[in-house]
Amino acid sequence: MIVVEFRLGTPALRETLSRTSEVRVEWERSDTADGERVHLLFWAEADGTDEFGAFEAALEDDPSVTAPTALVEVGGRRLYRAELRGEALERAVYPVLVEIGAVVRAVTVTASGWECHIAFPDRAAVDRFFDHCDEHGVETTVHRLYQERGEGSESSFGLTESQREILAAAVELGYLDVPRRVDLKELGEHLGISDTAASQRFRRGVRALVERTLLAMAGDGRERDDDPPD
Repeated sequence: MIVVEFRLGTPALRETLSRTSEVRVEWERSDTADGERVHLLFWAEADGTDEFGAFEAALEDDPSVTAPTALVEVGGRRLYRAELRGEALERAVYPVLVEIGAVVRAVTVTASGWECHIAFPDRAAVDRFFDHCDEHGVETTVHRLYQERGEGSESSFGLTESQREILAAAVELGYLDVPRRVDLKELGEHLGISDTAASQRFRRGVRALVERTLLAMAGDGRERDDDPPD
């Protein structure tokens, strides 16, 4: 697999997040219907009811989506469903990702664009995807491209290097101390990533560590092919 980390300049949710930049949004899943419609499932994380209220009001006014619905709330995060419309639908790239067999590992959404971490089956698929983006006027900025080398690319305990790095930094900088000596923003700044990316990478590193140590020792080691590597 060839893994590409890049920013996608889609208008989807752009207006909402330009009005509520303090809310952190993470893509969960996309689905196509009738060969034309594209539905989104995404998580929003906010610090309180007021922020969620402002976020939902912005969603209702956002020209890129229709019928936004809050489905469930878990620990300060709400799962939403919405359907793309207008320019966001015209420039949707999920159908072509499905067509070429790409695997979406992680996506965080900001007003500046969608930060994507996607695995492609080969270089031809990578070229086809970015050609599609160029042809449909979808701006892309590639941050990193590399060949995934399976188990050999992982460090001990099944952690990737980036997962090992953030867990080690969390200990060294005092993120795990009580009280904490640094917050997620400072942890992310130390690693040169956003606080949202730091949160995702930390959670996935902890999960990988638990699954491949404690759960494996209990005979319940579970690995998910769709888990993003960092």
